[in-house]
Amino acid sequence: MLQLYSHTPLRPLTNIQYIGRLVSVKVDTFDSTKNKRKNMNKKDFPLQIHTDLNSLKTKFFKNFKEANTSSPLLRFEDLDESSSFYFEINSFKDVSSKGVFQYTVTYKPINQNKLEETSVSLNFSDLYHRLESWLNVIQSYDVTPHFGNNPILENYIEENYTEYEILDDDADIVSFDLRRQILIDNYLEKVIMYFISYEESNGENLEELKVVAVELKNTLTQSTKNQVVRKLSVLWAMARQKGIPILKEIFVELAKEVIIAIGKKAMNLN
Repeated sequence: MLQLYSHTPLRPLTNIQYIGRLVSVKVDTFDSTKNKRKNMNKKDFPLQIHTDLNSLKTKFFKNFKEANTSSPLLRFEDLDESSSFYFEINSFKDVSSKGVFQYTVTYKPINQNKLEETSVSLNFSDLYHRLESWLNVIQSYDVTPHFGNNPILENYIEENYTEYEILDDDADIVSFDLRRQILIDNYLEKVIMYFISYEESNGENLEELKVVAVELKNTLTQSTKNQVVRKLSVLWAMARQKGIPILKEIFVELAKEVIIAIGKKAMNLN
């Protein structure tokens, strides 16, 4: 899919590593006795398993995005494509005659200073707190600037996000409706094609801008409203750093309809 938008392979971002990190999750069916996936329905699992795992999803829902997994019961991932951080709940077993379950989990990093992978068996209470601690590590990376980051770029991003953040109660929980998703997707298509045309005409490399646009396009239907706004804020900030002509094209001209659609006032330079 990326080949549609670039003549050369797109590389991960190098200078804004801390920006826009999200956590993703998907529930897969899993045979805990044979240690492999099966096509199970809800009644193939003990009711307590549904209760436990649903409580995790409810608690951490705003951090979720669907992840591609092949076996775990539940998998959380750092959305940053260059990151190897994850938390998997792999299997369970009944350790008593009263339906008390123990979960086998594998996760990375162990904590903020030990970046190795580890595997442990935990009861649900300990699992809950371990997952919470792991998520706190990921979120700490979110708010900690990369030592190589550009403070001007960071300021542009925060300026954009402060201006366009959606304040609805559900903005960190639900995605945009279909009409707005299609509108944003069409906008990103035009932006990517503009970047390619600009590169061909001016001999300037806009690969990092294309990476941000393509990543947002590919995750649009799996992101909350404010996750989308955050990524747009990054895209517009990077374009601004490249120069006013690029910013005017993708922000002032092309983005008007998108900005109005998300309930904000578009910039008018006339």
